[in-house]
Amino acid sequence: MSGMPVGENVGSVGHRRPMIKVRCPICEREMPGQQEAWPDYPFCSPRCRKIDLGRWLGEQYGVGTPPDEEPEPDAAERDPSDD
Repeated sequence: MSGMPVGENVGSVGHRRPMIKVRCPICEREMPGQQEAWPDYPFCSPRCRKIDLGRWLGEQYGVGTPPDEEPEPDAAERDPSDD
C-alpha cells in the first residue's frame, strides 16, 4: 500500500481530496473505498450486474438516436415500392 488513508486521493499538486462517493446503479448501496475493491464495479454484486443485464436484454434500457436522425425502418415495415 502507499501509506495513504483509504478513501482519499492525491490531486495533481499533492493535495489530498476525498474519493467521490459511488453508489450501485441498481440497489443504490454505497460502495466505499477504491474501484479495485469491487470486482463487479460499477455494481456492488454479481446479483446487481445480472439485474442490469436482464434489463438490457428485456429492452427496458435503450440507446437513443439524436433528435435530427430518424431510425431506419425494419425490412418488414418498408414499402416495397421504395426499391
